[in-house]
Amino acid sequence: MLLHVWGNGSQVALFDPECLAAVYFVSRLHLDQVTILPDSNYQGSFNGKLPFLVTDDGKQIPGYKSIVRYLQSERSNQFDQLDQSDRLELVNSGFIEFLLEKFTVITEYNLFLNKDNYVEYTRPLFKQLAPFPLQYKPPMDLRADATRRCENYGITADDSFNEENSEEMEKLKAQERELRETPILNDIQKNHVTKNLNLLAAKKSILTNMKCLTMLDEIMVEYTQLESQLHANTTSMILFFCFLKSNTLSELPSSFVLHYLTENHPELMDKSEQVFEKFDDHVANGTLSLASVFKHVTSVYI
Repeated sequence: MLLHVWGNGSQVALFDPECLAAVYFVSRLHLDQVTILPDSNYQGSFNGKLPFLVTDDGKQIPGYKSIVRYLQSERSNQFDQLDQSDRLELVNSGFIEFLLEKFTVITEYNLFLNKDNYVEYTRPLFKQLAPFPLQYKPPMDLRADATRRCENYGITADDSFNEENSEEMEKLKAQERELRETPILNDIQKNHVTKNLNLLAAKKSILTNMKCLTMLDEIMVEYTQLESQLHANTTSMILFFCFLKSNTLSELPSSFVLHYLTENHPELMDKSEQVFEKFDDHVANGTLSLASVFKHVTSVYI
């Protein structure tokens, strides 16, 4: 079986939590019959998304949750350590659904709609993941998907705000329109207008960040309630820590998620750092295979 995920051919890209979690799951349980391909082959997926698993008979299984369910059903004798009561299995499944809904919105804003992060990190990343000229289409497609999903939660791109229910945002947009309509008479005035426009853009970004942090609060409450019930290598906790990883990358210029979690949940960030310490070493040095990386990673955590 083949597991296709975002990557540059030898290393898994860190921006996609579902891909990270799928690799984590496969390697954690030593599923040698599954070959991990960090090939960014989204065009080979029938729905244009990664990750997806190709079974031995050629069937495609898309998405982390479906991949996990399929592998568990096909290799049930290898999942004794994941056996749990029906109630806990429902809790585990429900937490996955919750994360895929809520944390995906935060991730898509953070990486694709936050202007600084998209321009300086996400978009340039695809130069490493796809050859010219194919490197330009994936980030545009993913950004379009992110826009549609995030707008359902009143969250829009930093450069195209449309919130109608935010009085503060409307005030900022009115100030922005006034500045843009101001006649520019000289370079000094131009610099002044540009400076004020940048300040307004920053304020709008802060308002959107606050919406994401409110949603992140909901996730942290849910995690805290379930932490004692679901052990570390349940499929939902694997996904949770992979979402944390993708949203707290040190390369992100706008690190509002990292700052928030460091200030409010330092113990969680310490745990996350332990989980991915050896994975980060691999990304930096390219010294370990993907499978050996995740075997080491999970031994640190568990």
